[in-house]
Amino acid sequence: MEGHMSEAIRLLHVEDSDDDAALVARELTRAGYAPEITRVQTAESFQAALDHGTWDMVLSDFSMPGFNGTAALRLLRERDQQTPFISCPERS
Repeated sequence: MEGHMSEAIRLLHVEDSDDDAALVARELTRAGYAPEITRVQTAESFQAALDHGTWDMVLSDFSMPGFNGTAALRLLRERDQQTPFISCPERS
């Protein structure tokens, strides 16, 4: 759409699937956002991202090898951040 400005959004994405990460980026763009996405897969990389950035939202896979949405939410809340957090359940 010519002349249409996309709304910027900074997303911290806790995800181990390349396909799911691509889907999230595509759907945010289709919804009119200009996503700036940082993807992490471990507690260490999640903490580093929290240390070095501010986020509009955290989107987390519920279960990944070695890290999960519950742990990510706990780490986020330990920092007293009010950043919205969405955890996506596993598909059956």
